[in-house]
Amino acid sequence: MMRLHLPAARPLAPLTLRLGLQALWARLTAAPAPETLLARQQHRAALRAEYDARRSLYLAASCRSAAWFPRGDCP
Repeated sequence: MMRLHLPAARPLAPLTLRLGLQALWARLTAAPAPETLLARQQHRAALRAEYDARRSLYLAASCRSAAWFPRGDCP
């Protein structure tokens, strides 16, 4: 019976690289700070206000257009 000679198993990555990747993963998966959450909430509120303002302008223009062209024959 023939024996296969396999090389000795080595770690997949050096220890320093593994520790660095673990630290990076911990930072990426950590919960955001309260200040970050508050800033995100304020940013979403500002975007929502801008969206609502633009939508109301669009709806007002649509209603004016419908009043001018009741049968839908817009130019």
